[in-house]
Amino acid sequence: MAPPPSLILKASHSAGFGDLLRCLLVAIAYARLSGRALFVDWRGGLYGHPSERNLFDDLFELVDLNHCNDPPSGSDVHPPRWRGALDRSFASLYDEDGQRPWDRAAAISIYSSDLNELHYPESIVVIWDFDQFPKLRPALAQQLKIPTTLSDYEAMGLLYQWHLRLRPPLQQRLDAAWNQRPQPQSLIGVHVRQTAESDRARGQIRLKDYERGIARLSNGANSAVFLATDNQDVQAHFQRRYGERLLTLPKWLDTAGEPLHLVNQRCPDAWDNIVAALLDLVMLARCDGLVYPGWSSFSTVSRIVGGFSPERVVPLESRPSLRQRIRSKLRRIWKRSG
Repeated sequence: MAPPPSLILKASHSAGFGDLLRCLLVAIAYARLSGRALFVDWRGGLYGHPSERNLFDDLFELVDLNHCNDPPSGSDVHPPRWRGALDRSFASLYDEDGQRPWDRAAAISIYSSDLNELHYPESIVVIWDFDQFPKLRPALAQQLKIPTTLSDYEAMGLLYQWHLRLRPPLQQRLDAAWNQRPQPQSLIGVHVRQTAESDRARGQIRLKDYERGIARLSNGANSAVFLATDNQDVQAHFQRRYGERLLTLPKWLDTAGEPLHLVNQRCPDAWDNIVAALLDLVMLARCDGLVYPGWSSFSTVSRIVGGFSPERVVPLESRPSLRQRIRSKLRRIWKRSG
């Protein structure tokens, strides 16, 4: 008997939690629309998790969705690059192919199936990206009755509500943390990604901008603040600023100022920190308002899960660092002189 048609979701290249979860929601949508059984392949030691275990299975349960408990196998695979390599990670294939520097569009075309097509003849289809979600919106409206008038964020939020659950021990830990929130104030969620990696890529957002966002959503009240951050100096600053009104979840923070998804292998208890990061994300989603870096996938998934209206969110933009401004000025001078 031929195996049932299946969909494998691979972990995206060097991704943080936000990227992984956005990809997961796209895979859930495609699995439903195409009638394929979903296998979420988060194996290979993500964030220092044991390489022989599937991180997805330890964190989540799929609800009301056809899925595979074991990894599909076979040679009838699309895209062709995955033939004979289904046990490999996306990162290992990309490295083997020597495709540097990073080219996201090229990586999608080679390692991810085109989601315009819902009826591939191959028995196994592989994807890794979240970029193609807009391609699914017409079919989602027709088959699942998710209106095209909803934003992509709102549509993904429905898919999360319908098909994803935390494992019971994690849900219990989340509920216990939620019950520790200061009451009866409203709770403003704040995500600060002031790490060396984000500063190099995008520049910084001033802490005063976060504080202004909190004040705006608080509307004159002394709201409590839930902070999710990778930066221990930021956490200390918020503790001084908000005192007993500040709520954080305990977790290990890297002294080098790097994001935890890149350095979690250094953590004494990598599993506990993985859980803490996931709980940070879902706690942000439970808040009454959200202040966050507009470019952050981690924050974006909190917005998706929380179903926030535009009035309840304050997305912030980075200011270029001095080094970035100097480089930009030098590039302009070079272009004029050339």
